[in-house]
Amino acid sequence: MINIDLRSDTVTKPTKEMLKAMYEAELGDDDLDGDPTTIKLQEMASSLIGKEESLLVSSGSMGNLVSALSQVKPNETMIIGNKSHMSWSTEQGNGHPTYGQIDLNFLNETNGLFDLNDINNSLNSKSKQVKLVCIENTHNADNGIPIRYEYIKDLSDICNKSNSNLHIDGARIFNAASALNISVDKLVDKAQSVSFCLSKGLACPIGSIISGSKEFIYEARKQRKIIGGVMRQTGIISAAGIVALKTMPDRMIEDHITAKNLANGLAQIKGININPENVHTNIVFFSTNNMDIDELQQKLDSNGIRCFNLNGRIRMVTHYEINLENIDTALNIISKIMN
Repeated sequence: MINIDLRSDTVTKPTKEMLKAMYEAELGDDDLDGDPTTIKLQEMASSLIGKEESLLVSSGSMGNLVSALSQVKPNETMIIGNKSHMSWSTEQGNGHPTYGQIDLNFLNETNGLFDLNDINNSLNSKSKQVKLVCIENTHNADNGIPIRYEYIKDLSDICNKSNSNLHIDGARIFNAASALNISVDKLVDKAQSVSFCLSKGLACPIGSIISGSKEFIYEARKQRKIIGGVMRQTGIISAAGIVALKTMPDRMIEDHITAKNLANGLAQIKGININPENVHTNIVFFSTNNMDIDELQQKLDSNGIRCFNLNGRIRMVTHYEINLENIDTALNIISKIMN
Protein backbone atom coordinates (compact mmCIF):
# COMPACT_ATOMS: atom_id res chain seq x y z
CA MET A 1 0.00 0.00 0.00
CA ILE A 2 1.35 3.42 -0.98
CA ASN A 3 1.87 5.88 1.87
CA ILE A 4 3.97 8.89 0.87
CA ASP A 5 3.50 11.59 3.50
CA LEU A 6 4.35 15.04 2.14
CA ARG A 7 2.10 17.03 4.46
CA SER A 8 5.01 18.42 6.45
CA ASP A 9 8.51 17.65 7.71
CA THR A 10 6.87 17.40 11.14
CA VAL A 11 5.75 13.87 10.23
CA THR A 12 9.33 12.63 10.48
CA LYS A 13 10.01 9.94 13.06
CA PRO A 14 13.20 9.82 15.13
CA THR A 15 16.09 7.81 13.73
CA LYS A 16 17.30 4.61 15.40
CA GLU A 17 20.28 6.54 16.77
CA MET A 18 17.90 9.06 18.34
CA LEU A 19 15.74 6.35 19.89
CA LYS A 20 18.81 4.67 21.39
CA ALA A 21 20.01 7.98 22.83
CA MET A 22 16.55 8.67 24.28
CA TYR A 23 16.49 5.27 25.99
CA GLU A 24 19.95 5.79 27.50
CA ALA A 25 19.58 9.48 28.41
CA GLU A 26 20.72 10.73 31.79
CA LEU A 27 17.73 12.44 33.39
CA GLY A 28 16.96 15.03 36.04
CA ASP A 29 14.23 17.52 36.97
CA ASP A 30 14.76 20.35 34.51
CA ASP A 31 12.86 22.88 36.63
CA LEU A 32 14.62 22.09 39.91
CA ASP A 33 18.25 21.11 39.38
CA GLY A 34 18.34 21.10 35.60
CA ASP A 35 18.19 18.01 33.42
CA PRO A 36 21.83 17.12 32.53
CA THR A 37 21.04 16.01 28.98
CA THR A 38 18.95 19.13 28.37
CA ILE A 39 21.76 21.32 29.70
CA LYS A 40 24.09 19.62 27.21
CA LEU A 41 21.64 20.19 24.34
CA GLN A 42 21.17 23.86 25.25
CA GLU A 43 24.94 24.42 25.39
CA MET A 44 25.35 22.64 22.07
CA ALA A 45 22.61 24.74 20.48
CA SER A 46 24.15 27.97 21.80
CA SER A 47 27.52 27.07 20.30
CA LEU A 48 25.98 26.10 16.96
CA ILE A 49 23.73 29.17 16.75
CA GLY A 50 26.37 31.54 18.11
CA LYS A 51 24.34 32.91 21.02
CA GLU A 52 25.17 33.11 24.73
CA GLU A 53 22.45 30.80 26.01
CA SER A 54 19.57 28.64 24.83
CA LEU A 55 16.37 27.19 26.23
CA LEU A 56 14.34 24.10 25.34
CA VAL A 57 10.61 24.64 24.77
CA SER A 58 7.91 22.25 23.62
CA SER A 59 7.16 23.79 20.21
CA GLY A 60 8.00 26.53 17.75
CA SER A 61 4.82 28.40 18.60
CA MET A 62 5.77 28.36 22.28
CA GLY A 63 9.28 29.47 21.39
CA ASN A 64 8.03 32.48 19.46
CA LEU A 65 5.49 33.34 22.16
CA VAL A 66 8.11 33.17 24.93
CA SER A 67 10.52 35.21 22.81
CA ALA A 68 7.89 37.90 22.27
CA LEU A 69 6.78 38.07 25.90
CA SER A 70 10.41 38.30 26.99
CA GLN A 71 11.08 41.39 24.87
CA VAL A 72 7.78 43.23 24.50
CA LYS A 73 5.88 44.71 27.45
CA PRO A 74 2.10 45.24 27.56
CA ASN A 75 0.94 47.87 25.06
CA GLU A 76 4.28 47.94 23.27
CA THR A 77 4.35 46.94 19.59
CA MET A 78 5.66 43.90 17.75
CA ILE A 79 5.93 43.82 13.94
CA ILE A 80 5.20 40.53 12.18
CA GLY A 81 4.62 39.58 8.56
CA ASN A 82 1.08 39.26 7.25
CA LYS A 83 1.83 35.81 5.78
CA SER A 84 4.09 34.51 8.53
CA HIS A 85 3.41 31.56 10.80
CA MET A 86 3.54 33.99 13.73
CA SER A 87 0.74 35.95 12.07
CA TRP A 88 -1.45 32.84 12.12
CA SER A 89 -0.58 31.89 15.70
CA THR A 90 -0.96 35.42 17.07
CA GLU A 91 -4.36 35.79 15.41
CA GLN A 92 -5.43 32.57 17.15
CA GLY A 93 -4.29 33.94 20.50
CA ASN A 94 -4.98 37.66 20.14
CA GLY A 95 -7.89 37.56 22.56
CA HIS A 96 -5.84 35.73 25.16
CA PRO A 97 -3.99 37.64 27.92
CA THR A 98 -0.65 36.40 26.54
CA TYR A 99 -0.42 37.69 22.96
CA GLY A 100 -3.42 39.93 23.61
CA GLN A 101 -1.33 42.27 25.74
CA ILE A 102 0.97 43.09 22.80
CA ASP A 103 0.08 45.58 20.08
CA LEU A 104 0.52 43.66 16.83
CA ASN A 105 1.50 45.47 13.65
CA PHE A 106 1.04 43.25 10.59
CA LEU A 107 3.14 44.38 7.61
CA ASN A 108 2.94 43.06 4.06
CA GLU A 109 5.60 40.65 2.85
CA THR A 110 6.80 39.90 -0.68
CA ASN A 111 8.90 36.77 -1.13
CA GLY A 112 9.22 36.60 2.63
CA LEU A 113 10.58 40.14 2.90
CA PHE A 114 9.30 43.36 4.39
CA ASP A 115 9.70 46.56 2.42
CA LEU A 116 12.43 48.23 4.46
CA ASN A 117 10.74 51.60 3.94
CA ASP A 118 7.64 50.19 5.67
CA ILE A 119 9.81 49.03 8.56
CA ASN A 120 11.51 52.41 8.80
CA ASN A 121 8.18 54.24 8.81
CA SER A 122 6.73 51.93 11.47
CA LEU A 123 9.75 52.26 13.72
CA ASN A 124 9.67 56.05 13.43
CA SER A 125 5.95 56.30 14.17
CA LYS A 126 5.27 58.48 17.21
CA SER A 127 2.04 56.62 17.95
CA LYS A 128 3.65 53.19 18.43
CA GLN A 129 6.63 52.03 20.47
CA VAL A 130 7.98 49.13 18.42
CA LYS A 131 10.14 46.83 20.52
CA LEU A 132 10.42 43.75 18.32
CA VAL A 133 10.51 42.99 14.59
CA CYS A 134 10.00 39.34 13.61
CA ILE A 135 10.96 37.58 10.39
CA GLU A 136 10.57 33.95 9.33
CA ASN A 137 13.47 32.04 7.76
CA THR A 138 12.76 29.99 5.73
CA HIS A 139 9.39 31.53 4.94
CA ASN A 140 6.81 28.75 4.87
CA ALA A 141 3.97 30.51 3.01
CA ASP A 142 6.31 32.08 0.45
CA ASN A 143 7.51 28.81 -1.07
CA GLY A 144 9.98 28.06 1.71
CA ILE A 145 12.23 30.84 0.47
CA PRO A 146 15.45 31.39 2.45
CA ILE A 147 16.06 34.96 3.62
CA ARG A 148 19.56 36.14 2.74
CA TYR A 149 22.04 37.43 5.30
CA GLU A 150 22.44 40.75 3.48
CA TYR A 151 18.75 41.54 3.91
CA ILE A 152 18.79 40.52 7.57
CA LYS A 153 21.77 42.81 8.15
CA ASP A 154 20.00 45.76 6.50
CA LEU A 155 16.88 45.09 8.56
CA SER A 156 18.95 44.81 11.73
CA ASP A 157 20.66 48.14 11.03
CA ILE A 158 17.25 49.85 10.82
CA CYS A 159 16.09 48.16 14.03
CA ASN A 160 19.24 49.17 15.90
CA LYS A 161 18.71 52.84 15.09
CA SER A 162 15.33 52.68 16.85
CA ASN A 163 16.45 50.45 19.75
CA SER A 164 14.19 47.68 18.48
CA ASN A 165 15.14 44.01 18.68
CA LEU A 166 15.08 41.53 15.81
CA HIS A 167 13.66 38.02 16.30
CA ILE A 168 14.08 35.26 13.73
CA ASP A 169 11.45 32.54 13.63
CA GLY A 170 13.91 29.99 12.33
CA ALA A 171 11.69 26.92 12.45
CA ARG A 172 13.60 25.76 9.35
CA ILE A 173 16.76 27.86 9.81
CA PHE A 174 19.00 24.90 8.97
CA ASN A 175 17.23 24.58 5.62
CA ALA A 176 17.90 28.27 5.03
CA ALA A 177 21.58 27.98 5.94
CA SER A 178 21.99 24.95 3.70
CA ALA A 179 20.25 26.60 0.74
CA LEU A 180 22.30 29.79 1.10
CA ASN A 181 25.57 27.92 1.76
CA ILE A 182 26.21 29.92 4.91
CA SER A 183 26.86 28.85 8.49
CA VAL A 184 23.77 29.02 10.67
CA ASP A 185 25.51 31.17 13.30
CA LYS A 186 26.42 33.74 10.65
CA LEU A 187 22.89 33.75 9.26
CA VAL A 188 21.39 34.70 12.65
CA ASP A 189 24.18 36.81 14.13
CA LYS A 190 22.31 40.12 13.70
CA ALA A 191 19.23 38.90 15.59
CA GLN A 192 18.77 39.37 19.32
CA SER A 193 16.74 36.15 19.52
CA VAL A 194 16.11 33.13 17.34
CA SER A 195 13.93 30.04 17.56
CA PHE A 196 14.31 26.78 15.66
CA CYS A 197 12.39 23.51 15.58
CA LEU A 198 13.89 20.17 16.45
CA SER A 199 10.77 18.36 15.22
CA LYS A 200 10.73 19.38 11.55
CA GLY A 201 13.59 18.48 9.21
CA LEU A 202 15.81 17.63 12.17
CA ALA A 203 13.39 14.72 12.80
CA CYS A 204 13.06 14.82 16.59
CA PRO A 205 9.72 13.74 18.07
CA ILE A 206 9.19 17.01 19.95
CA GLY A 207 10.84 20.26 20.91
CA SER A 208 12.20 23.62 19.83
CA ILE A 209 15.08 25.82 20.96
CA ILE A 210 15.21 29.56 21.58
CA SER A 211 18.58 31.31 21.78
CA GLY A 212 19.87 34.76 22.66
CA SER A 213 21.71 36.68 25.37
CA LYS A 214 21.94 35.55 29.00
CA GLU A 215 19.51 38.32 29.95
CA PHE A 216 17.03 37.22 27.30
CA ILE A 217 17.11 33.56 28.37
CA TYR A 218 16.78 34.56 32.04
CA GLU A 219 13.53 36.34 31.19
CA ALA A 220 12.48 33.56 28.81
CA ARG A 221 12.71 31.00 31.61
CA LYS A 222 10.25 33.04 33.65
CA GLN A 223 7.86 33.50 30.74
CA ARG A 224 8.03 29.80 29.88
CA LYS A 225 6.97 28.94 33.42
CA ILE A 226 4.15 31.51 33.43
CA ILE A 227 2.52 29.96 30.35
CA GLY A 228 2.91 26.40 31.65
CA GLY A 229 5.87 25.42 29.51
CA VAL A 230 8.08 23.86 32.18
CA MET A 231 8.74 20.14 31.72
CA ARG A 232 10.56 17.75 34.04
CA GLN A 233 12.74 14.86 32.78
CA THR A 234 13.33 16.57 29.45
CA GLY A 235 16.49 14.59 28.71
CA ILE A 236 14.33 12.11 26.79
CA ILE A 237 13.56 14.92 24.34
CA SER A 238 17.01 16.49 24.47
CA ALA A 239 18.88 13.26 23.75
CA ALA A 240 17.20 13.11 20.35
CA GLY A 241 18.01 16.79 19.83
CA ILE A 242 21.71 16.22 20.45
CA VAL A 243 21.81 13.44 17.85
CA ALA A 244 19.80 15.60 15.45
CA LEU A 245 22.16 18.56 15.67
CA LYS A 246 25.11 16.24 15.02
CA THR A 247 23.63 14.27 12.13
CA MET A 248 20.82 16.11 10.34
CA PRO A 249 21.90 19.64 9.24
CA ASP A 250 24.49 18.42 6.72
CA ARG A 251 21.91 16.27 4.92
CA MET A 252 19.32 19.06 4.49
CA ILE A 253 20.55 19.62 0.93
CA GLU A 254 19.24 16.14 0.06
CA ASP A 255 15.70 17.25 0.93
CA HIS A 256 16.15 20.33 -1.26
CA ILE A 257 17.26 18.18 -4.20
CA THR A 258 14.26 15.90 -3.69
CA ALA A 259 11.94 18.92 -3.61
CA LYS A 260 13.48 20.32 -6.80
CA ASN A 261 12.96 16.97 -8.54
CA LEU A 262 9.34 17.04 -7.43
CA ALA A 263 8.89 20.59 -8.74
CA ASN A 264 10.53 19.80 -12.09
CA GLY A 265 8.30 16.76 -12.50
CA LEU A 266 5.15 18.69 -11.60
CA ALA A 267 6.01 21.32 -14.20
CA GLN A 268 5.77 18.63 -16.89
CA ILE A 269 2.22 17.64 -15.95
CA LYS A 270 -0.56 19.30 -17.94
CA GLY A 271 -2.84 21.41 -15.76
CA ILE A 272 -0.30 22.00 -12.98
CA ASN A 273 0.83 25.57 -12.26
CA ILE A 274 4.32 25.73 -10.79
CA ASN A 275 7.61 27.50 -11.43
CA PRO A 276 10.45 25.22 -10.26
CA GLU A 277 12.71 28.26 -9.99
CA ASN A 278 10.68 29.29 -6.94
CA VAL A 279 11.63 26.10 -5.08
CA HIS A 280 14.77 26.76 -3.04
CA THR A 281 14.43 24.45 -0.03
CA ASN A 282 12.12 21.56 0.91
CA ILE A 283 8.71 23.21 0.39
CA VAL A 284 6.78 22.91 -2.88
CA PHE A 285 3.55 24.79 -3.65
CA PHE A 286 1.44 24.37 -6.78
CA SER A 287 -2.05 25.08 -8.10
CA THR A 288 -4.10 23.69 -10.99
CA ASN A 289 -5.86 24.99 -14.09
CA ASN A 290 -8.69 22.51 -14.43
CA MET A 291 -9.31 20.80 -11.10
CA ASP A 292 -10.60 22.02 -7.75
CA ILE A 293 -7.80 21.89 -5.16
CA ASP A 294 -10.00 20.17 -2.57
CA GLU A 295 -10.90 17.51 -5.13
CA LEU A 296 -7.24 17.01 -6.05
CA GLN A 297 -6.20 16.68 -2.43
CA GLN A 298 -8.92 14.11 -1.77
CA LYS A 299 -7.90 12.05 -4.81
CA LEU A 300 -4.24 12.22 -3.83
CA ASP A 301 -5.07 11.13 -0.30
CA SER A 302 -7.12 8.17 -1.52
CA ASN A 303 -4.11 7.13 -3.62
CA GLY A 304 -1.68 7.28 -0.69
CA ILE A 305 -0.15 10.71 -1.38
CA ARG A 306 -0.60 12.91 1.70
CA CYS A 307 -0.43 16.69 1.28
CA PHE A 308 -2.02 19.93 2.48
CA ASN A 309 -4.36 22.41 0.83
CA LEU A 310 -3.22 25.82 2.04
CA ASN A 311 -5.20 28.79 0.77
CA GLY A 312 -6.04 27.23 -2.57
CA ARG A 313 -2.63 25.69 -3.24
CA ILE A 314 -1.26 22.22 -2.63
CA ARG A 315 1.78 22.18 -0.36
CA MET A 316 4.22 19.29 -0.31
CA VAL A 317 7.23 19.14 2.00
CA THR A 318 10.18 16.78 1.59
CA HIS A 319 12.17 15.29 4.47
CA TYR A 320 14.58 12.48 5.27
CA GLU A 321 11.90 9.78 4.91
CA ILE A 322 11.17 10.81 1.30
CA ASN A 323 13.47 9.56 -1.47
CA LEU A 324 13.58 10.01 -5.24
CA GLU A 325 11.68 6.76 -5.78
CA ASN A 326 8.85 8.16 -3.64
CA ILE A 327 8.86 11.31 -5.76
CA ASP A 328 8.61 9.30 -8.99
CA THR A 329 5.67 7.36 -7.55
CA ALA A 330 3.93 10.56 -6.46
CA LEU A 331 4.45 12.19 -9.85
CA ASN A 332 3.01 9.18 -11.68
CA ILE A 333 -0.10 9.24 -9.50
CA ILE A 334 -0.54 13.01 -9.88
CA SER A 335 -0.17 12.71 -13.66
CA LYS A 336 -2.84 10.00 -13.84
CA ILE A 337 -5.23 12.03 -11.68
CA MET A 338 -4.74 15.21 -13.71
CA ASN A 339 -5.05 13.54 -17.10
